[in-house]
Amino acid sequence: MDTELQSIASVTERLAHDYLEDFLKPKDTAALEHASKAIPDLSSLLKAAAYRLYASLASSDEEIRKNIISLKPGVLSGFVENLVSHLEPETSLPVRIAALRCLHSLSRSVHQLRTNFRDHRVWKPLVQIIITESDENLLNIASATICNLVLEFSPSKEDLSRPSDYPRVLQPMLELGIVDIMAKLARHADPCLRLNGVWALMNMAFQAEEKVKKQIFRVLRLETSLYQLLYDNDVEVTLKALGLVRNLLSTRAHVDYFMSNYGEDIMQVIKGLLENELSSVEVIEQTLCILGNIANGDLSRAFLMNSPDVLKKVLFFLEQGDVRLQISATLCISNLVWNEEEGKTANVGKDMLEAGWLCREECSRRGSTGMPLSGWMATSNKRGQRRRLS
Repeated sequence: MDTELQSIASVTERLAHDYLEDFLKPKDTAALEHASKAIPDLSSLLKAAAYRLYASLASSDEEIRKNIISLKPGVLSGFVENLVSHLEPETSLPVRIAALRCLHSLSRSVHQLRTNFRDHRVWKPLVQIIITESDENLLNIASATICNLVLEFSPSKEDLSRPSDYPRVLQPMLELGIVDIMAKLARHADPCLRLNGVWALMNMAFQAEEKVKKQIFRVLRLETSLYQLLYDNDVEVTLKALGLVRNLLSTRAHVDYFMSNYGEDIMQVIKGLLENELSSVEVIEQTLCILGNIANGDLSRAFLMNSPDVLKKVLFFLEQGDVRLQISATLCISNLVWNEEEGKTANVGKDMLEAGWLCREECSRRGSTGMPLSGWMATSNKRGQRRRLS
């Protein structure tokens, strides 16, 4: 998207208001009926064009999104209601896709998620589309929008966890909950839908309660679906799957629970990713971040201390030239060798202990970077985790 063109177009009020208003609510119906004889379904084409333009205008800039939603009194009143109404099955497919794209662009606004999207319960038609539709364009855009609706600052996240709030006609399929719906997408043959499914689950797991994390882990199952996602052919899917594991393994109580029950399998997957010569720098970085969380647990750190092959890989990446890997390895080792509660070093090997102290000294020397000496590394959704469409 060209942000400069977006800005210019947004201040051209006749484009944003008058012309598009007439596209969505034609005043000269007689002229429209006459033109429709030459161009079948002209009304739908105009609506789709208007929504696509609004989607483009609102894709990047928060001020433009506010301007679209708060149009002049009398101009396109009930804009969000119009969008939601055009998601119904009886609406033509081009208009539904365009309306979805517009909603997706608006869903990237924190303000809209907390106000209009909550007031109009936008999540309902989106979930209905994911459950009942087969068109991959509809599924892709609807699921990408859901990724934004389940962010930690979105009120819709709470609504989506209440199956009783869904329409009665959808109740049989929704008794399993939104976790199951997105987990099913994460197993889809289409890589875009797999990405959206695991992205939504990653966002749901961020700072979530333990029962939500347990449900996600139980539905995906480490030895089947989650394992396949971690070794997916699409590196973006792999990175989001790693982000999901990273969010599941955060806070000491949670990481100790998962490691106590699935620790050996988790360490085996981590070892495989670190030793895989095809793993990208981004994949290794995320894997080291997961190890950093494991190292910070009360009970879980034993799994890392008893895995010499993994520890050697951590030290290996510490000495590599890529600063991202050095930072992630640094935090991992620092968490492992230092027990904050007791104020003493852990019982680890001499090489690891020396590396840990060197890491802490180097971090202190580079204090301006803001890199914490120890602590949790969750994939924060406030740092670029809102879902975009290409």
